Formats: sequence, C-alpha cells, structure tokens
Amino acid sequence: MEDKLTVIIPLYNREDKVKDTILSIENQTCKDFEILVIDDGSTDNSKKVIESLMKDYDNIRYIYKENGGVSSARNLGIKKSTTKYISFLDSDDLYEVDFVEKMLCIIRENDGDIAICGYYIEDDYEKRESKTKFISKDILYNYILGKNNFHTSTFVFKKEFIRKNNIYFYEDLSWGEDISFFIKAMSKTKNINLVQYFLTTYINKIDEKALSNFEIEKIDKDFNFVNRIINDKDINLSKKHREVLVNYKLIGLIVYRLLECLDRGYDINLVKKYYNKYKKYIENISMKQGLRSLKLFVNKQKLERLLK
Repeated sequence: MEDKLTVIIPLYNREDKVKDTILSIENQTCKDFEILVIDDGSTDNSKKVIESLMKDYDNIRYIYKENGGVSSARNLGIKKSTTKYISFLDSDDLYEVDFVEKMLCIIRENDGDIAICGYYIEDDYEKRESKTKFISKDILYNYILGKNNFHTSTFVFKKEFIRKNNIYFYEDLSWGEDISFFIKAMSKTKNINLVQYFLTTYINKIDEKALSNFEIEKIDKDFNFVNRIINDKDINLSKKHREVLVNYKLIGLIVYRLLECLDRGYDINLVKKYYNKYKKYIENISMKQGLRSLKLFVNKQKLERLLK
C-alpha cells in the first residue's frame, strides 16, 4: 500500500464545478496523492470533464456506478482506494494548496489514525474562516457540541484504521450520514491529530433551488440520524457523549429548525404539530453546556411563545 493519499470525490451532475475541485488538488505543493472520482450516475457532461482532465494528469482514476447516493459513492471509493491514507472532497469544494503537505506531514509524523484541519467558508460575499476551537481534550465531545467545527473535507484517515473498524457511511440515511461516519470514526480511536490550519474551502454560494427545497420534514431526518448513532452498537459512545447528543444536539436541531420554519412562513399549525411530536425530547434540554445551553433554552422559550 503506497504511503500516499487517495482523495475520494463523489460526483453527480457537477460538470460546472468539478474541474475547479480537481485542479485545487492537482495544484498541491505535495504530490503524494491520487484522485479517485466515483461518478454516481451523472446524466450531464461530468464524465467528459473528467476524461479531459485525465489526458493532462495521470493520477486520476474514474469509476462510474449506477446512482445510489453520495454515501454509496464514498463507500465504493474507500473500497477501491489503494493508498495508506484517504480523504473525501465534495465535487464543488476546494483544497488550499498546502492541504496534502500539512495533513500528511502530521499524520505520518504521529502515525495517526485521523488528522483534522479547519476550513474556510466561501459564499457570494466573502471567504472567511469557519468558527472552530481546535480543542484537543475529548475531540469527539467538542465536535458533537459544535466547538470543534469540522467538515467532510477536513478529515484524513489511515485506510487500515477504517477497514479494521468497519467504518462506512450509512447508505440508507439521506441526512447526517457524514456526521454519523465521523462520530463513529472518532469514537474508535484516541490517535487523532488536530492540524491547526484552515486548509479546505466549503463553497456555500446561494442556490435558489436549494432554498426552495427547505423541508420541515428534515426534523424527522435529524431525529433519525441521531437515534441511529445512539443505537449503533459499533459506535463507542460514553454516557457523556450520549447525553450531549440527545439532550443538547438533537434538541438544538429541532428548535432551530422549527424557528426557521416560522421565519420562512410555514403554517403555524404545521409547526405546532411538529413541536408536539417532539415535545417530550425538547423538554429534556441539558444545561451542562454553559452559554450554549442558555442560548438554546432562550430560543426554546422564544419558540414556545411564538406557538401560543
């Protein structure tokens, strides 16, 4: 197994974005990598874009599969990768030029199972650092809490660690499958290296189609993925981890989603229906997370006032 990095790119109908993504990898200061594109049944010209790039770069592999969702594409990428390390980059996001150099340096030096960096957010107005604390004490707990704010693109894994622990993306979840994967991985090891640089860019441009696709039903998906994590016997969660997931993270997802529904003009009776559906969970809010708990409690009260 080569002492290199395989960058796994799940691709679906991104003919206008994927070239920039791949060039951000090809322009790295360190060349110890290959690119593995898993085309999840694209119907646009994505394949032609990749084939054109393969003429200029001999380190790109392309695999086409029938459409099965981003998780199935990532899982196939894990199985087909041939190098010591793997990472995931969505087909519209970018690496900074020194991502491979800095991430491989740290994970090799410490013989780490996981390396994690920070990321930029680029929207229609600016490119800025995401808010993250890089807290090394109980990295998983602070990830669930939101203090360690990581993204799909910010992880590098030792492939043998992933294989040995049978860590794959849930293919039957349509929401939260990436968070579930990272929680499972971090629950399996203490050998996690925080790389305190911002080395990837999450592109968050305004997408009118995405805006129109906001659904109140995502609350059900939030609930399902948190419960999937809680009930997965292969995830080594402590009592503290479970408590922050159920009594803080899940409640926050529900409360803030319902407030957003009201802001978007959803029928108040529909919002009330969802509030009542999950009321018994909302009432169990934990106050152990300091100001974050206080902020959530205040927003819970705000929601209850608006629904009266």
